[in-house]
Amino acid sequence: MEQVSFAEQPSSSWDKRAHSMQKKGNSSSKYLDFFIDSMSLDGVSTVLDVGSGTGTLALHLAPQVEHVYCLDYSRVMLDYVELNAREAGLDNISTIHLSKEDDWQGVVPEVDVLLSSRSGLDADIQCLFEKFHCYAKRHVYFSYLVGGRFDQPEISKLLNQEKKPFADYIHIINILYEMGIDPELSFVSAPGRLQSCKDEEHFIELVTTRYGELGVSEISALRDFYQKEHAHFIKDKYAMKWALINWPVPEKE
Repeated sequence: MEQVSFAEQPSSSWDKRAHSMQKKGNSSSKYLDFFIDSMSLDGVSTVLDVGSGTGTLALHLAPQVEHVYCLDYSRVMLDYVELNAREAGLDNISTIHLSKEDDWQGVVPEVDVLLSSRSGLDADIQCLFEKFHCYAKRHVYFSYLVGGRFDQPEISKLLNQEKKPFADYIHIINILYEMGIDPELSFVSAPGRLQSCKDEEHFIELVTTRYGELGVSEISALRDFYQKEHAHFIKDKYAMKWALINWPVPEKE
């Protein structure tokens, strides 16, 4: 099976990011609406959300199905899922504290539909999808960032922290093709992370969170960058384009 250069961040990193994700709330967005509208829920009773985060998708899907299972390797993310479900008065959302790579047997139930939204790849994509097929009876919905870049290239270059992009979505399509699967493909653009910047200090805070502690010269360079570019943060240049890939689960032998 073909391997790709991809490594999950430690769960502690997502534990830290969970608080900022929770602050953003779980209201509708262009991306969220597009993802849900692309799903067929006719006759669907159960859903597994792999890499659920704070439960944004689960909260919107739960009123439409019998049960949603949220799987994530960040315990803090799942704590927020449970909090958000209680506050929404939803009693049909359960959490599962596991990673994609963990052994799911005996813990994760078989469901009608499995979704994995913006949760990254795996070193062995085919193995990951075969695992998905063991737990999904009907359909898989998977989204991935077009271009394979989770950083902002201009900022990475400015800070001398340039990173190679991960495999692009077309690699996923090719893997599925090799597995005998002809998936459906659609795209949606959503605001980039920088669009939420309130001011220069907030911008510095966001960059520091992603790149680590910065020196005086680096912060000065970022301030110059902000003054030149912040008016463009709402434009396509800084948007994030997502590929939504979905396919019916092959018949089990």
